[in-house]
This record gives sequence, structure tokens and C-alpha cells, in this order.
Amino acid sequence: MGTINFYQNATEFSQRNYTYADLRLDLAEDVIVAKNKKSKSDIAVDYDVSAVRNSITNMFGTRKGQRPLEPTFGINLDQYLFEPISTFIAQQIGEEIKSTLKFDDRVAPLRIDVTVLASEDGYRVDLLLYISSLGVNTLISANLSRLTREITIL
Repeated sequence: MGTINFYQNATEFSQRNYTYADLRLDLAEDVIVAKNKKSKSDIAVDYDVSAVRNSITNMFGTRKGQRPLEPTFGINLDQYLFEPISTFIAQQIGEEIKSTLKFDDRVAPLRIDVTVLASEDGYRVDLLLYISSLGVNTLISANLSRLTREITIL
């Protein structure tokens, strides 16, 4: 039977050199080397800016109502893929993203640009976010395609 150890040495915890941690969305495997212990395999983890980016990416991939305990969490961007491509819809996409970002108080949106890609029958979303606790900006870009009916984080 497997065991899970929730105890973490207080000294190790206070000496960590990151603020945020999050599992990789692809659940990739990583090798962990612990102090005075052999290497072991575990799920890969991202830290700080990458962890926050994972969280925002997770919002893009979650539909409102998909999480029973947080029914307003997520962005229903796929609903716009069935509408005619227009600047009006691009503005609605931007507003939807802005209202959803309130769920992550670690970030403040500095700029949300939604560009109509008429030749590709879709939209390009560029989010410039400020991560206040880290004091850094990060850019997240995504393509929304009506042809493939997909939202792709770049």
C-alpha cells in the first residue's frame, strides 16, 4: 500500500526559493533529488511565473460550470467560435477574460489584446499580466480557431 507523507521539515520549507508551485498541465514525469536520498521519479512541477501561467492556462481550458464547487470559474471562449468573426466579438472575448482573471488575485491585467485573424478564421489573444508578489510581467498568448474549434495556448 502506498503512503503519502504530509509532513515537511520546517527548515526545508523556510529555505525554499520559490513563491508559487503548480503541477505541469501535461503531468510530465521529472526526477527529484532529495537531500541524502536517492533520486526518485515524480510529477514535474513548475515554479513562480510558470506556476502562475499554468493557473491562467487552466482558466482558458475550463468552462464555466465545469467545477461544481466553483461554477463561475473558467472562460467559455469556445462559445465565440460559432459566432461571425468581428471586432465586436473580439471585445466580448476581452471582457470575458478580464472578468475571469478576478479569480487569480496574484495577477493584475496590464493589457488584454484580442486581434481578429480573418484569414485564419479566428482570434489571437495576448495577455500582459503583472504578478505583484514576484514583481514581474508575463505575456500569455492564445489562438482561437473556428476552423479547428480549438483554443491553443502559445
